[in-house]
Parts: sequence; C-alpha cells; structure tokens
Amino acid sequence: MGIEFLLNERLVQALVPEGMPVLDYLRDIEELRGTKQGCREGDCGACTVLWGRLRGGHLEYRPVTSCLMPMGDLEGSHLVTIEGFTDQRLTLVQEALVEEGAVQCGFCTPGLVMSLTGVLLEKSSVSKRSAHVALAGNLCRCTGYSAIKRAADRVVLAVEPGLGSALDKIEFLVGKGALPSYFGSIKARLEALNEKGAPRRKALTVPEGAVVVAGGTDVYVQRGAEMEAESLVRLFGAGLDEIKLEENILRVGAAATVWDLAKNADARDTIEGLADDAELICSHQVRSRATVAGNIVNASPIGDLAVMLVALDATLVVGPGDASRRIPIRQFYKGYKDVVLRPGELVASIEIPRSAARRFHFEKICKREHLDIASVNTACAVVVEEGVVKEVGLSAGGVAPTPLYLRKTSDFLRGRTLDAQTVRQAAAVAEGEVSPISDVRGSAAYKRRLLGNLVIAHFVELFGLEEAAP
Repeated sequence: MGIEFLLNERLVQALVPEGMPVLDYLRDIEELRGTKQGCREGDCGACTVLWGRLRGGHLEYRPVTSCLMPMGDLEGSHLVTIEGFTDQRLTLVQEALVEEGAVQCGFCTPGLVMSLTGVLLEKSSVSKRSAHVALAGNLCRCTGYSAIKRAADRVVLAVEPGLGSALDKIEFLVGKGALPSYFGSIKARLEALNEKGAPRRKALTVPEGAVVVAGGTDVYVQRGAEMEAESLVRLFGAGLDEIKLEENILRVGAAATVWDLAKNADARDTIEGLADDAELICSHQVRSRATVAGNIVNASPIGDLAVMLVALDATLVVGPGDASRRIPIRQFYKGYKDVVLRPGELVASIEIPRSAARRFHFEKICKREHLDIASVNTACAVVVEEGVVKEVGLSAGGVAPTPLYLRKTSDFLRGRTLDAQTVRQAAAVAEGEVSPISDVRGSAAYKRRLLGNLVIAHFVELFGLEEAAP
C-alpha cells in the first residue's frame, strides 16, 4: 500500500521498503539533493531534515538525521527538506545566514537551516544558548562557527519577544517569515491522513528473524542500507513513548527519546540535573530519535543513559504482553554487548524509583562537550541523613565491558559519615574495582584515575565537600 506522508507541500505514497534510509529516498528517488550525504553516522548534520508528527493532539516538529531514519517511520507524518523552504523569498533563518556571512561552500547550510528552524518550532521560548546547542550536531569546515552563531543570535532576537506568548506558534513563525505559509495547513492535513490510516496499524509482535528498530541511531550506523532487506519491528508509533508518574515510580516507555525525557517535568523532578545532562548526550538531532530503551539494549560500555539508570537502580519491564517480566538493570548485562533478553523479547518500559530525599549527579569526560563519546562517565544517586550515607548507588562507564554498578564502592559508603576522608577513601575503592582498557580515549591508568576523581566530584558538587578534591 506504500508509505503515505506529506513531503514538503505534497502528499506522497512511497512504494519502497520500510527499512530504506530516508536520506536515500530523498536523494535517489525524489531527487531532492539539497539534503546532503555526509558521514552517514549522525555526526555531521548535513542530512538534517524536519520531521513533524501529531502527538497528543499537537503538531510536533523535530530536526532529525535522515541517514539514520527508516522510511516506515514517516507514515502519517510531515517531512520537510530544504526544498520545502524554496519560495519567493528567503526564510528568516536563511536570510540571517546570508547576512552574517555564514554561507561559504554551502554543503552544511541546508542542515543548519533545518536545525535553527527546528529549535524555533520546538521551544515555547528560545534563547541564544538553546539555539547554539541546537547547532551542536552540525559540522562546518569553512566558517569557524562565529558567523553561524551570529546568525543564530540574529534569528533569536527577531522572534524571542513574541514567540513565548504566541497562541499559535506556527502562525507566528509564518508571520515572521521563518516558515512558508503552507505550514498553516499541515496539522489539518495530517489529522485527515492519520484518520484514514488508523486501521492499517498492527499490534506489536516480534517475529523470529525480525529486527527491532526504535530510533535507529545505532543499528543504522552499523548496517545502513542493509536494513532495506530486513523485516522490521518499529517501535515509533507503537504506543511505547509515554512517560508517566505512578506513585513513587516514573515509568518511561521504551520508545521515549532522550528529547522526550529531558523535556518531561516529572522526569526532571525524578532525575536531578537531567535537562543539563541530556545536552551531553549525542547531538540535538540524534536526541530527537535516540530512545531510552535503545541506549540500554545497545549495551555500550559507555551508554550515558544506561550509566545513569544503573545508579538510579531502575527496573526494566520486558515483554511481550502477558509474558512480561521485570529485570533490575543492574542484572541486565552479561558481558560486552550481551544482555539477558530472550529471543522475541524487547524492553517495553523502564521503571525509575523516585525519592524526595535522593540527590543525583552525573559526570562525563570527553574530548568535545557535545556530540562525543565519553572516555569515562559516572553517576551517583545518594541519600544522606544527618550527615550519614543511608543509601547510595554509584555507576561508571568506560571502565569495564558493560555499564558497571560500583557495588564495592557503594557498599563501602553506605552507613558511613559523609566527610572528605570518606569520599577520598571511596574514590580509592572505585579505582580498585574497575578494569579499564587502553584505547583511543585514554590509557587504562588515566581512566582509572579519572574515575576516582569523578567519584570525588559527585560529592563536591552535591554537598560542597571541596576539601575532598585532589
């Protein structure tokens, strides 16, 4: 029956495999080559497009990397490429890039336009900082970024005064020249399209041999165009993206993205510092697709969310259906890239315990602030009462074959008076508990010492124990 969606202004029915990367469809079939092919790993941002879909009765847009997105996820949605901004005049963002000299060879420009436009569509208000962060996933070899940042600042100054109070954000942005006028009709068109397509949705099952795809931000890096030939079980659109509070548990659906988690008020209340920590995870475009369960099941030794959730003692609800079971995340990893899932199982949701008394802190050391993999990352969830550590969970990545629960260090701290001497001793225990290897991100000795210093940093940041610092 084909994949029906809106491509810029027009309705299309794509008769292609659902696993085809969106980038290949745009360039090879639609011949819309303004979307550039660069790294095909989600690192350069040259293939960034805008993806709009209805969620909870609202039209939501996100910038995404089209090289890591399966065509099947476009069903009933709106895909915007740089050609969709071709009109009688430049948009506000395009004009700013030109006026500030931020366009040179032009290869990265379409992606820059999409990322800057995307942040205007996402935010109830926008700042220079949020605009700069939104550009962290767009690489440019010509301008040195200063001109790009000036262009972003120019856009923010043009829209910020009225964006937060606008009753209809899209109408406001159309009026400001940031969007073409046809955006005003997209919500109604998607509502009609989704109503027509509703009976076509199927119950979620995992047949033998099928490949489960959530955000695709890892499997498409590894397998790319091979995915066209695979039978997919896609989690987007399967109703697994809800985040809800249930008494003292935050339940996070498997297909909830890093972006979803970071903007959710209950999640921010549950995980202290989440909004800032989330900016350290990949890039804005990848956060828009990368899922919480994907970061866990990926089983990377330095998975940022996985390390956080190990410290928080999260529990995984694994299905399908009535056969579901609950697995503590600290028991989920068997070895490098090896987990306890059985054939046909997938993670349906994640349960994160809440505690008003708990403090939480995350540290990540990498070569770049954004869009980089950690040399070492670590998290600390701790309850201190009357100066005594009542409960604590410490975890670390980059120092073992899996995201590691620092059991010995946590056991050492539990019940002790929290002071500088205790913290320094805990750091020494942590250094002796891990088994890092030397690689391109640092020597084993460096990672071991780094972990010890980061354990100290948790308590310096949370409790002001500067005297514990080396």
